[in-house]
Amino acid sequence: MLIALSETVFPWPIWSQGKGRPYPYGFYAFVIYTVVGMVYVSVMIIIGYLFLRASKTLKAKKFYLLGFSFLLVGIFDTLHIIGHTLFFLFNDSRTPIRVNGIVIYFYPLTTSLAIGTIILYFTLLYVFGAIETRNKLCPIDKVVILMGIVGITIALNPYNWWHMIAPENALNTMPITGSLILLSGLVAIFSLCRYYRILASKIAEDPISEIKLKLFFVGIITLATTMILMIIHAFSTRMQLYDLLLIATTLKLVLLIISAISFYLSLIAPAITIMRILRKKVTKQ
Repeated sequence: MLIALSETVFPWPIWSQGKGRPYPYGFYAFVIYTVVGMVYVSVMIIIGYLFLRASKTLKAKKFYLLGFSFLLVGIFDTLHIIGHTLFFLFNDSRTPIRVNGIVIYFYPLTTSLAIGTIILYFTLLYVFGAIETRNKLCPIDKVVILMGIVGITIALNPYNWWHMIAPENALNTMPITGSLILLSGLVAIFSLCRYYRILASKIAEDPISEIKLKLFFVGIITLATTMILMIIHAFSTRMQLYDLLLIATTLKLVLLIISAISFYLSLIAPAITIMRILRKKVTKQ
């Protein structure tokens, strides 16, 4: 569908040169994606709120970093789900919305924001682990933060051509963006693992502390597994293996849910919540 000459594509006019794709999934796949996605964003927003509340209650700024990152991921992925819904309804991956001579390519825009936010999320997880490990930021930490800023900038640039067929011979920065997502995720996991080792060395020998430590480890492992699924996601997208893409995306969201809940339970959940987990564990035994 051609864009009228009087219309301007927002936010990047160059996107007018890209072509849309038809919706590649069936109805049932759309329902699965939407349901799992809504659960995922609800959990991220709730966990973000709980961390922000804990940062005020406990007067711990470190939890503000986590709360802010969880909350932003939840908000921008909500927009991303809305974009996916419009993709299904319009059968056009660009999901063009026209307002007073301006065309908003909603799904590419929300994907751009969601990708930038996930890089921010990984970067703030790294900073949290670094602060907890050393109580200050050293030069290498500042390099990682700079990498995160660069990653967000590249993720937001128009040459990723999110959900569009790029013009022939056009610059495509999507491989660079994907590499930066994986790299920021890996350094975040490394930072959290380093913090985990410190927690393990100082753990008090009581059931609650032991469960909190195990839950923190679960959060790291599930987060690390999402890195593998992101690689599968990229591969299946490139090869147009849509069934595999649906499976990888669903598993990725489920693991991110488990990771978020595990970090909440291990770091700020009230002791009574852990006691209930303990009682259930003893009852099963």
